[in-house]
Amino acid sequence: MNILHFDGGKRKDFITYGCVLLDEDRNVIYKTNGKIQSSLSSNVAEYTALITGLAVALQKGMTNLVVYGDSQLVINQMLGLYRAKAKNMKACAVIANSLVDDFEKIEFHWIPRKDNEIADRETR
Repeated sequence: MNILHFDGGKRKDFITYGCVLLDEDRNVIYKTNGKIQSSLSSNVAEYTALITGLAVALQKGMTNLVVYGDSQLVINQMLGLYRAKAKNMKACAVIANSLVDDFEKIEFHWIPRKDNEIADRETR
């Protein structure tokens, strides 16, 4: 299965996100990063990275995906263990879940920040 690592982070004056798609042999297929307005939360940045990665995976014809992130909140919301309560988080969750519906098989796994370095590098 293909792999997606995603991450979001708060920097001094802005919020960043990054995601990396890997093939089954862990070769980088795609990576990207960006900034969002500083008034938004780092959780929105996490979702932005996830949504970007999911959309690109679908554009590249990937139907099976393992997703890794270090945001317990986002991973647990995607697993249905937590509800999105904040208005902007609900909107992000709806978009992410609509993309998830297009995959044949998708798995979500929380990993510690130290194990998510590949995506964290994109947020700098």
